[in-house]
Amino acid sequence: MEYCGGTERKCPVCGKEFYAIQEWAYRRKGVYFCSWGCLRKDEARNPDRREKGSGIPITEAQKREVFERVLRGEHNRDIACEMGISLTPIHKIRRKMKEEGLL
Repeated sequence: MEYCGGTERKCPVCGKEFYAIQEWAYRRKGVYFCSWGCLRKDEARNPDRREKGSGIPITEAQKREVFERVLRGEHNRDIACEMGISLTPIHKIRRKMKEEGLL
């Protein structure tokens, strides 16, 4: 049954019936959930269904710029805000630099 463009579904975690609209649905690998909480519970129970690495990767040029800015002593948040990238790749680059003895 359809309602306002949504399809009636049943949450595999809590059993609640809900309408999932394609653009605004909690889903992982083709499975729909009624809420973010149920999606997270399912990820804990089924780690194979969890999506990893869904962030946008940064380019090699961006990596070089982050590397140079970290060496200059700039803060991670400043770099992220000014470059428009996530903090995660900056943390990874900084960690790698520490492991290699560059910081």
